[in-house]
Amino acid sequence: TAKGVHAEDLTPVNVAYKDAANHPLASAPVNAGTYSVAARYAGDSNYNQKQSASVPLIINKATPTVAVSFAASPITYDGNPHAATVVVTGVNSTALTASDGTATITYTPGGNTAPVNAGSYTASAHFAASNPNYNDADSTLAASLTINKADPVVTATGGTFTYDGNPHGGSATATGVKGESL
Repeated sequence: TAKGVHAEDLTPVNVAYKDAANHPLASAPVNAGTYSVAARYAGDSNYNQKQSASVPLIINKATPTVAVSFAASPITYDGNPHAATVVVTGVNSTALTASDGTATITYTPGGNTAPVNAGSYTASAHFAASNPNYNDADSTLAASLTINKADPVVTATGGTFTYDGNPHGGSATATGVKGESL
C-alpha cells in the first residue's frame, strides 16, 4: 500500500518479489521457500516515487495427511499376505504420488512384511517427501487387522471288518486352505 499525507490510498502500487538468491521473480512465489517482497509507488504530481524496504516472505512446507488402512478386518486365514494401503494427501486434497515421495508401511508384528498368519496386527505408515513443498509425515492412526484361524478339512476313513481279535484302525487326513497336508 501507499498512503498520502491525509491517509488517502495512492495507486497504483507495484509489488516486486525476489528469491533467496536475490533474483527478481516474474510473479508472486508459489513454492515453499524464503523470498522478499517490496512495494513501489511511481509518484504523481503531488508525491515523489518511493519504494518500501524489502521484507521477508516465507512460504513454509506443508505437512501432508498420511492414511493407512486394510481392506477388511476381521478375515479368515487364507495363506495369503494381506498388505495395507497408504494414501498421502497434500494441499487442496491432492493425492501425492511416487514423484512426491515414498510411503512405507510398518506392520506390528512383522516389520515390513504383510501379515499372513492368524493373529492381530497393526500397520502404520511414513511418507518421506522428495517434493520440496512438503514435510515428511507419519500416519496419525494405525490400521488394525485380525486374521482368524481357518477350519481345516478333516476326513476320516473307516471300514467294515469281521471280528478277528486284531485291531482294525481307520485313517484320517487334514487339509489346509492351500490344499496342504496338515
